[in-house]
Amino acid sequence: MINGPEGKVQIEAKRSQVPQASSEIDEDRLVLAIETIEEGLDSLGRVASAEVKAGLIIQAYRMMQAEGQKAMPRIFRLVASA
Repeated sequence: MINGPEGKVQIEAKRSQVPQASSEIDEDRLVLAIETIEEGLDSLGRVASAEVKAGLIIQAYRMMQAEGQKAMPRIFRLVASA
């Protein structure tokens, strides 16, 4: 309630709403994608920026989503080419 020229007025604050993603994230797949990219970079002795890692993780996640475990060889090639 606030006092205004017309007396007390009740103000309702609207909570900001976070838009829902169009699809849910599979947390197990995301963890596997991150681990796969990290292990691939470590095995090659490479260091990547956060931006590069994020791009690799997104691509790995999508490959796993489409192909499952069959995507692993392609993901390792992806890391090697980064």
